[in-house]
Amino acid sequence: MASDQTPFQPEALKPLASGSNAFGLKLLQSIEEKNTNCALSPISIACALGMLYLGAEDRTAQQLAEVLGFSKTPSEVETWFHNLQAYANILSHAGDPSVDSDSQLLVDEASGDLVLKLANAIWGQKEYPFRPEYIERVKKAFSAHVENMQFLPTPEVAIEMINQWVSKHTHGRIREIMDENLPWGFVRLILTNALYFKGSWEHQFNEADNAKEPFNLADGSTGEAEFMRQEETFGYYHSEEKDFKALEMKYVYGSLSMMVILPGKNDGLPTLEKWLTGERLEKLCKKMRWKPVKVIFPKFLIENQFSLNETLTALGAGDVFDQGKADIPGIAEIEPVWVSEVLHKVWIDVNEKGTEAAAVTAVMTAMGIDDSEPPAPEVFCADHPFLFCIRDRATGLVYFLGRVVSP
Repeated sequence: MASDQTPFQPEALKPLASGSNAFGLKLLQSIEEKNTNCALSPISIACALGMLYLGAEDRTAQQLAEVLGFSKTPSEVETWFHNLQAYANILSHAGDPSVDSDSQLLVDEASGDLVLKLANAIWGQKEYPFRPEYIERVKKAFSAHVENMQFLPTPEVAIEMINQWVSKHTHGRIREIMDENLPWGFVRLILTNALYFKGSWEHQFNEADNAKEPFNLADGSTGEAEFMRQEETFGYYHSEEKDFKALEMKYVYGSLSMMVILPGKNDGLPTLEKWLTGERLEKLCKKMRWKPVKVIFPKFLIENQFSLNETLTALGAGDVFDQGKADIPGIAEIEPVWVSEVLHKVWIDVNEKGTEAAAVTAVMTAMGIDDSEPPAPEVFCADHPFLFCIRDRATGLVYFLGRVVSP
């Protein structure tokens, strides 16, 4: 953990990164809308469900741990998230002298060079008998904001307060996650996470070089996209065996980058998604080599929102949604506690200057290179469906993950 004397060690986050990344890839594969653009934030979801996990026991806790990749004890999981929050705090303070130079990420909101912010909150029904020890554990591990409010008889004020918090912590890119159509009847506690990222490319694209050209769709038809292009030194790997190329583009001031994985065939994305696991992604990252690459890459903007109830159930964490099976006694002193809704919303914009992205998750709980002659550049032309992720090279943590099938 970071302190005034001890530099933060990125290795402290690798166990969390390993589990969260694997969870994110499984989640992406499980989302049924295969023929649409999709983006999600595995770590945002893991934070919100991680707060729930601290109140769960027995089979419910085991299911959550297996789905989220929590391979250690609850106390160790608490330490993981405490480390994540400590790292996020470092990213929020430019030039912090306690940060090791290899892991430091400078934040400059004025220039827009790099911003990464993480926020958690607990929204509880006023005068409800929540266990104080649970609230304190979540506050300590997740640096969570705690707010007592009135959900009943009408939730309008609560909806407005939570949505204001969401908008504030995503810089207005996501303005709401709550509405009156959600199942408010038995809601006593809502756990939320917000994640915001803005980064400028280390090598920016020149808008004057853009051109609208065909984008080859998986069904054999073609659409149109605005392609950016440049030739520079990027991370690159080509697997002839699995028939894909991988490209890594850094953001300025730090260890964050975007990795793009492009199948060789226009319709090869489903096979690539099925093959790619958290462990294989980690191995792929180690195989990247920095070399001249001619990049042709489309601009894209993705906005989507999911209810994750069915997907999490299919992955093996169904008990939390069943009033009769959910075992979450650590949150409140009375009534059974179960989850009525898990909501996830993502916004991401990729353009010539860089990337801006935001994610929100809400868990509604109910109770009741070298000097030699340079080689010819590799060519990375993303003119058909591909995968992408925004990751931290120092910790291995994937913040955003998705697929583009039609930019």
